[in-house]
Amino acid sequence: MIQLCRAEDGTIVQLDASLWDLERLSDLDHYLSEKTGIPPEAIWAYLSDGRPLRNDNIRDLAGVEDQTIYIFNKAFLSMDVEHVLHELNYEAPLLPPVEDAIASTPPFRISQLASSYLQTASSHLEQINYVVNCLHYQRNALRISSNALDLHILATSEGFEALSSVAQRELDRQAKLLAGLDADLEIVARVKVHKEFLSVSMRKAMEAGDRGRTLGDYVSKVKMKQVADSCMHTHQELLERFKQVKESMTRLSRGGDEVRSVIANNSSIEEGEASARRAQEIWEKISAIHASAERQGVSAEKALQELRQLDGALRSELQHVADIKNVYTEQCVFTVQRISELNTDLVALPSAMTVLQTKFRAKTSFSHIARLHNMLYAYGATVVEIVRRKEFARFFYQRAQGILEVMAKLSSGERKRRQAYRNEIQGELPFEVKGLDDPVPSIDFSPQGNTDSAYSLERLDISDFLRVLDDLERFAKESQDGAALDSISEARSKLDKLIGKMDSLETGFDRIAERSLLSSSRLLSHRRRATEEEQAYAELAIQLQELRQQKAEEDATHERNRAAMEAEIFQLRDSLQMSETARGQLERDLHSVRAQLESEANARRILDERNTEMSTQADTKGQELARALAEATEQARIANHLRQKLTDIQEEFEAVKSLEARNAEKVAMLLEEQANTLRRLEEARARGEDLEVQIQAARAESDHVKRALVEAGKEKDRLLRAQASEHDRQLRDHIAEADGDRAVLEHQFSELRAALEDMERQLKDARAQAEMANADAVGLREELQRVEHELRDARRDERAVREDLRAGRASQSEYEHRLEESERLVAQLLDVALAFRNAHVKALSAVQAMVTHPGNRNSIAANLADSTHSNGRHSIVPHSGEPLPIDPSDPVGALEALRAFDHDHFLEAIGKAGSTIRKWQKQCKDYRERAKGKISFRNFAKGDLALFLPTRNSVSKPWAAFNVSFPHYFLQATGHLAEQLKTREWIVARITSITERVVDPKDPSTNPYGLGDGVKYYMLEVEDWTQPSYSSKSRASSKKLSAAERPSEPSPPLSPPAEASPIPAGPPEPEHKLALRNRLHRRQ
Repeated sequence: MIQLCRAEDGTIVQLDASLWDLERLSDLDHYLSEKTGIPPEAIWAYLSDGRPLRNDNIRDLAGVEDQTIYIFNKAFLSMDVEHVLHELNYEAPLLPPVEDAIASTPPFRISQLASSYLQTASSHLEQINYVVNCLHYQRNALRISSNALDLHILATSEGFEALSSVAQRELDRQAKLLAGLDADLEIVARVKVHKEFLSVSMRKAMEAGDRGRTLGDYVSKVKMKQVADSCMHTHQELLERFKQVKESMTRLSRGGDEVRSVIANNSSIEEGEASARRAQEIWEKISAIHASAERQGVSAEKALQELRQLDGALRSELQHVADIKNVYTEQCVFTVQRISELNTDLVALPSAMTVLQTKFRAKTSFSHIARLHNMLYAYGATVVEIVRRKEFARFFYQRAQGILEVMAKLSSGERKRRQAYRNEIQGELPFEVKGLDDPVPSIDFSPQGNTDSAYSLERLDISDFLRVLDDLERFAKESQDGAALDSISEARSKLDKLIGKMDSLETGFDRIAERSLLSSSRLLSHRRRATEEEQAYAELAIQLQELRQQKAEEDATHERNRAAMEAEIFQLRDSLQMSETARGQLERDLHSVRAQLESEANARRILDERNTEMSTQADTKGQELARALAEATEQARIANHLRQKLTDIQEEFEAVKSLEARNAEKVAMLLEEQANTLRRLEEARARGEDLEVQIQAARAESDHVKRALVEAGKEKDRLLRAQASEHDRQLRDHIAEADGDRAVLEHQFSELRAALEDMERQLKDARAQAEMANADAVGLREELQRVEHELRDARRDERAVREDLRAGRASQSEYEHRLEESERLVAQLLDVALAFRNAHVKALSAVQAMVTHPGNRNSIAANLADSTHSNGRHSIVPHSGEPLPIDPSDPVGALEALRAFDHDHFLEAIGKAGSTIRKWQKQCKDYRERAKGKISFRNFAKGDLALFLPTRNSVSKPWAAFNVSFPHYFLQATGHLAEQLKTREWIVARITSITERVVDPKDPSTNPYGLGDGVKYYMLEVEDWTQPSYSSKSRASSKKLSAAERPSEPSPPLSPPAEASPIPAGPPEPEHKLALRNRLHRRQ
């Protein structure tokens, strides 16, 4: 089901359209705007995997597990935060109280009332779950935005790191050049230029006593200072730009970390989930009360009280969740705006990096300072170069002369040997052997180049310059100039390397001579190559053994680390479970403590109210007694002065009436206070059953006080009536009954005094009870402080548990990261091992293919097959030539397959292949020796034997090489060879050189053989080939054939048959014999 989510407040909108319907929409933004109420131009739509949603990628919704489209409002990014929060504020949808809704209806049964409470609770619980679900969607939206930001920051940081390394090196180099400018100027001013580099006039001036020139004379300090100022400005600008880019990158990285930390803080969501769990428990309790409402034995009043309490608690939870959502919405808005600010900085950063890179690549004046810095080394390197060239020329001519002397001695020895042969052996033959008068090979060359140098610098000058460097180094140390010392040390180290290379000139020549001249013997070369191959194989075997040992050690280390990590994970899980248990216990204790505190606070408030009421009542009674005593005193005084103030009796009667009215008002006030007290007690009774006894006691006491007040009122009425009648009698009887009235008044006074004393005693008792109540209140306050202290400790322990839990999660994530790294390393090792095994298998296949030859394929293949399956082992190379595939995702199977690779068999196969190759090399050498006596008829090259025959050209009568499809190879006869051709019909000679020419129609000298224009032909220089002895029968047949064919056009005779020799099977196969008899007509 496709649904929309507004990212800022987590509101979900279900879509009734399918993916096909969305694809057919012409404008997706307008459709989303209609569903969410966000303007089309302010919509940012993202998929749940973080990809932006557009009209062209709607089909990507099909590949996403969570088909939720998150909509961000761009307008909120530029609006005031207070306005945005006011617009997104969530008010808790509290339903009216159940009893208020049914107050005007007839009385309901408890089951109907419980049903109303259950419906209200269900509605509130649904709203709480909805708000918690919105919190989760808000967090998902923040994660999507944060992940997109992290990807952009990561891509930008990679480019910045590449730029930073180059920029930092360049800035350091520039700073080093600027810091060492004065030192470089001082150094070049102290280095004298050798007179060989100066002009003739300057040399004469120096001989006349003038001061010589230094390197500093070629540098203008004023201009160099100007260049330095310009470079300093450029350096400061580059450094400032680099700092700005670096600060922007740092700010982006820090902002990304802040956003991730905000998103990782799930305290609000956890608190909302805890509130949802509490709301669910409350709803379950209400459901239980509703289910048991009709059962007998259930107190309706108690059930109603519980429903009221649970409904109030559920309303509080809903209000609490609404507050949490508003706080989290504010956090989301701030985070989204922060991400928008970071994205703005992120957009500007690549352009700034590009500008910085362009600035670094731009041409600056630092090249002049760098040239000044390298001037000392350049001067020294020039001196060393001149001396090295002179030494190389001397060394080269000496070695060339030595080589000429050695070759001359070799030619002289050969000449003496030939002379001895001519004197001792050649004259013993019964026939004449021609062609043995060839000159002895000799060598003569003249080295090119000039041995005289334009400079007279020698090694002594290099030593002098090194002493100059020592003096400069001492000067730098005395002046404590670190820049100058570093510059001199740098130049000294570079020059030492150049001098070392110059000193190793003779050693390098010896190595070259050893590799070329002293290793001409092919047998020694093969032996040394075989030895080198054996050494290479031995080194490979050692490396393989080391790799095996290293892999075994790494496997053991990996297993140990894995076991340790698994144990650590088990411990962390146990600690996490214990932390969750402790956390649950602490939460339950916290809830119980809160409930206890609320009940104690209610009890304390009730006691305070009772104490206040009793104090008020005691004060009221005291005031009434005081007023009654005052009235009695006044009445006594009136009785004593009745005779004198009979006229004041009426006023006294009015005063008595006003007193009665006041008493009535006081009684009404007491009744009102009593009603208020009863109402408060009823409210207190709704808070808990534990106060019913106190409420009943308060009611009894209130009834008692009411009855006492009624009795007091009746007594006052009786007293008033008695007083009125007494006054009437006093008025009638005057003085006669004054004494009786006085006695009555005295008796009343004594009763009132007794009543006053009784009231004072009651007041003392009330004060004692108040003090006891205060003492109880002090104890309750101390208990409350203790509970608050325990609550703080519990919260501190809860924070500690949270920190431990967070540390455990971090440790678990770190372990998972290390485990992933270990698995990745194992996968890489396995890939390397598989590649190594595949290379071995392919090498073995290649060796088998190389040692198989068409001429002896069956025997060699059988030998290799025997070697492959020797000792009962299976072949590690399949018939297809490719190694068996191994699944890298199955490390155990791959390891077993790698262990099954037979390395001994591989080494044995390689050794057998090496021996076969050495045997072939030996045979090849034999074949090459034998091939030297074979005549070539195509692909002529230097050193080949060729049969030369006269051509049909009657003009110049050139001789050409017998060929098959390779014409125009003409013999260039000179010296005694030209004399031999006059008496010969054919000749076999060895080609010593081949000169390629082309017929030029403008130059007749280029066409001595009458060829067509542009035809390419070749001039062959040859040396006579001393033909091996032939049988007389072969010579006779040759002469007979020659005589038979001479009357017609000359044609080449048959060449003497080659010496028959058995050729062993195996490569390389020799060429077939020339079919001279069938090819004689193919001549030039």
